[in-house]
Amino acid sequence: MNFSPEKIYIAGHTGLVGQAFCHKFQSYVNSVLLLRTHGELDLTSQEAVADFFSSEKPDLVILDTMNFWMDS
Repeated sequence: MNFSPEKIYIAGHTGLVGQAFCHKFQSYVNSVLLLRTHGELDLTSQEAVADFFSSEKPDLVILDTMNFWMDS
């Protein structure tokens, strides 16, 4: 079975790894990348996320969000 997602949502697409995912999936001919910045979609808001998934209905979701802290 060959999986070919039509809609791909990549959370964290502005980061280093997220950009690599975008580059990889842009080669999928029949796929549309659903990209949202934090200003466009607040992932900490359950209502906003539910609305997004209800309206966009992505076939594949990649969660590549990361926070990095350094103690001095």
